[in-house]
Amino acid sequence: MKKLLAILLILSMLLCALPALAEGFDDALDAAFEAGRVKYTQANFPLPDLATCEIVAPPDELWQFAGIEPMDEAQMRAVLAQAELAVFSYAPDGQSGIGLLAVGGAALPFAMSPDRLAIIWPREDRGVQDAYGLMDKVYHRFYFGQDLGAGPFGMGEEGAIWSPTGRYCCVVNGMRVLREGRVEFGAPLMVDTQTGELFALDAFNPKLLSEDGGCWIGGCFARDDSAFYAMAVAHRYDDRYTLVRYDLETFEATPCAGFEVNSLPAMAMLADGNIFALLDCRKNDDPQALARIAPDGSVETRELLMKGDFWRLRVASACCSAESGWALLRGAFITADIPGGYLGLQRLSAANGFSEGAETLWVLSADTQQFETLDMAQLPDTPKEWAMQFADRYMQILDVKLSPNGRYAAVLAMMNGARHGETMLLMVRLEDMAVLPVQGVDLGKTDRWVMGAGTGIHMMSWSEAGLLLSTSGLWQLRVQD
Repeated sequence: MKKLLAILLILSMLLCALPALAEGFDDALDAAFEAGRVKYTQANFPLPDLATCEIVAPPDELWQFAGIEPMDEAQMRAVLAQAELAVFSYAPDGQSGIGLLAVGGAALPFAMSPDRLAIIWPREDRGVQDAYGLMDKVYHRFYFGQDLGAGPFGMGEEGAIWSPTGRYCCVVNGMRVLREGRVEFGAPLMVDTQTGELFALDAFNPKLLSEDGGCWIGGCFARDDSAFYAMAVAHRYDDRYTLVRYDLETFEATPCAGFEVNSLPAMAMLADGNIFALLDCRKNDDPQALARIAPDGSVETRELLMKGDFWRLRVASACCSAESGWALLRGAFITADIPGGYLGLQRLSAANGFSEGAETLWVLSADTQQFETLDMAQLPDTPKEWAMQFADRYMQILDVKLSPNGRYAAVLAMMNGARHGETMLLMVRLEDMAVLPVQGVDLGKTDRWVMGAGTGIHMMSWSEAGLLLSTSGLWQLRVQD
């Protein structure tokens, strides 16, 4: 075997002895809230035991493409034993994940599942028939000259979408396609964490505006891993914006529902089998909507409309938990005189059709770092009142993620006014919107291996493995001091 040119050390972690979480993740947060203190500790990425786990090697063609002599299992174990692997995303159960390993001048993506680690490799005969050379682009863009700061397959702010069991992981970067016109980022790329196989669920003409061009925005899995749902922006369907169901056994694509508005990357499968989705509008003055999409394709929508004479609330992102039924909508005020506006949350519940809470806005006090409620009557009527109320009193909410069981939310927030740019991480109990600052997390670090793909957008993902922050890696709840 040729001597490996380099093994890039990805992260140097502060090693901490962390007690095992005997309780469930949200149960541990319950105890922390009762104690009035939430503390996290930087941690190593949980990995399978590399001495005993199953190693799934790619075909020889991948080694040859990367300029590395094919390795047998023993050689792979020797290489992996010396390397630190960077995990970019974990499944909700905290056991399956995807990441990168730098070997021989190439950045090789890997997938892990319990007691198994597999090198990811493109398999052209699984998934759809690719008529546009997508897999060739995947080889050249993501295995040779890999942009190491972008993560596997140029994973952007939409992150990775996981199936409930952790078997499948899908990367859909439709928002990047729409901004940059790069179709290779827009096709749904599916990873089977058990086999390491990477395959495309669809393929489009590289010319985005052509009759057979298009991309995908957002997506979610059926709760039994049988199918993947994604929003297609393409001419091939009767409706320009179409929800499509992909059968993960037959790879047949079936249109489910059509929409007259774009779909933001905010979809989730609910406990009753319906899909929760946030529907965007093409113009700032048009109302957005929430949608409940049934398995038979029928759709119920409810408009989101909070607006005054010179402002309106525009939802920028949403997250929803099937386990708890909570949904959080992160909104930005669109105003005539204050570019960018300020951010707040709407808290909704699936139990009542996401109707309760639609008229209430939760905003973070800069003085107390606690949430306060504002209803329509309390919102200011003039630009001057608006500026006086929001310039210094409330914080901007940069990112929100729900906990594995959906009872808590991690909120990344930033001060305004004289303390503009000062960020903090807060933990929120959704039942009563109580807030505790997260202690121990260093938000001042920057780690290019866990950054969003050059977008500058703050990213968090949350699983049983802990909080994965775009600023500083993996953090786990410290149950004991």
